[in-house]
Amino acid sequence: HVSASVGGVRCGGGCGVYLAFIPREDAPLMPITFVGEADADLAVVNLPVFTVGDAAVVLAFRNNSATPPSLPAGWTSIASNGSSGVSYRTGYRVLQSGDLTTSTWTNATSIVVVVLTGNSSTPIGTTAEGSGISTSMSFTTVALQDSGGTSWVILEGAHGTATDTNSVALAGTTNRASGVSTAIAAHTAENVTAWPTTAKTVNTSSRYFTRSVEILAAGVSVLSGNITCRGVQMGILRGAR
Repeated sequence: HVSASVGGVRCGGGCGVYLAFIPREDAPLMPITFVGEADADLAVVNLPVFTVGDAAVVLAFRNNSATPPSLPAGWTSIASNGSSGVSYRTGYRVLQSGDLTTSTWTNATSIVVVVLTGNSSTPIGTTAEGSGISTSMSFTTVALQDSGGTSWVILEGAHGTATDTNSVALAGTTNRASGVSTAIAAHTAENVTAWPTTAKTVNTSSRYFTRSVEILAAGVSVLSGNITCRGVQMGILRGAR
């Protein structure tokens, strides 16, 4: 049997195992909110006005090579890929004082950045890629690391030839694309408990790439493992983020 004690959980029956008790915070310290978006047919854009600690996620697209754009110093790569003469790289940064731009993602022909606040200091949860040669751009399902309804999913993408990638809606999301680059898609799904694969149709067929990126809220603990004591399985929670 399992008996609670002050500051922890003791496994009864004489096994002598004592586990520190880490309370789950079912609500974030503050909810995630949208700060801003910028996109352009360039390799760098200015950041929207932000607060130190906000999360910025970039998708940099290259429309003339299957070799992805370079990752700037100070940014962390999420993923990259290339095929059929186009490529992309996605990365993130927890923004700091003095940040003004995305820095240059060398060889990118288009770029998009989405900035959120209320995120964890380690903001990236689960991510997934979509890709194909089609008029249908698929934003792939992610098995959320935190399915309690506090995460957001940033959905960014780019298409090799379509000219309405920025303006076509994606079901279940808010369109964040400014429209400066018609090659770029930027959406957010807010406070989700799941993100299923969802597609939108653009006006021509060629190679596209998308990335679905879960952003974790500050102050929410997530299950990170378990321990079994005398047949009783107990979840281990990570501390507040």
